[in-house]
Amino acid sequence: MRLKQLFRKLLPPLLLELYDAYRAGGCLGPVWDGVFSRFSDIPCATSFIDVPLFTRLTHQETQTALARLRSRGSSDVAGDHRILALLASVLCAHAGRVRILDFGGGMGIGFVHVISAVGRCTALEYHIVETPPMCAGGLELFRDDPRVQFHTSIPRRAGQFDIVYSCSALQYVDDYVGVLRDLCGLAAQFVLFIELSAGDVPTYVTVQRNVRGARIPYRFINGAELLRCMADSGYEVLFRSTGDRVYDQHNFPQRYRLGRTANILLATSNVGGRGLRDA
Repeated sequence: MRLKQLFRKLLPPLLLELYDAYRAGGCLGPVWDGVFSRFSDIPCATSFIDVPLFTRLTHQETQTALARLRSRGSSDVAGDHRILALLASVLCAHAGRVRILDFGGGMGIGFVHVISAVGRCTALEYHIVETPPMCAGGLELFRDDPRVQFHTSIPRRAGQFDIVYSCSALQYVDDYVGVLRDLCGLAAQFVLFIELSAGDVPTYVTVQRNVRGARIPYRFINGAELLRCMADSGYEVLFRSTGDRVYDQHNFPQRYRLGRTANILLATSNVGGRGLRDA
């Protein structure tokens, strides 16, 4: 057997797809290029919805995690969704239920980690807002599980969610301020952002270019600007940390280099019956 064939045979399916994407024209090194003011400024921009590779990889990842959960009774709660799983577990233990709105939640990978973590908490609602292809894939994977529902727009259900969650999604939204306003309008007790491209940089738009033939608009957000938007809706920071990975942005001027993404947990100022500063 040739070395290349052996290499492909040993790779897990998800890594094999990533390898094939790279061979087809993906890139190592800097993921982004260029500085723009608006999504519409990017010539020949590619909508995230028009990149089939992301849909295939999301289906593979979710299907694998779901199969592991069903065969072992639990899934390894790791990576991006650890904080969500922990927060959901605490709320389930305290209130006996948890209701989550996951903006940009793919086909339900966050749901898999949450149900693995919360154990016997049966009063779980998990709502995912996604693109039509992602919703279709999620509905196929979870067609027999009424605890998870899929939406192509943010549902108007103020006061019906405990957690609003978004993992690496807000940066792909053109009108991110409008989306923040709609998410805060749900009046959830907690808002949790994971892998958010926000920090000590100006707000700007760039091009994600690690998929051949695609020019995907991507936004970096000034952290102070984001927190002002959240404060205007009555949310204060409860916890924050940085992501594990340091991104290569050596092709950008220094002032535009974020380095690490942010994880931010915010809560309404009356959480626990008193202001956060008094908690």
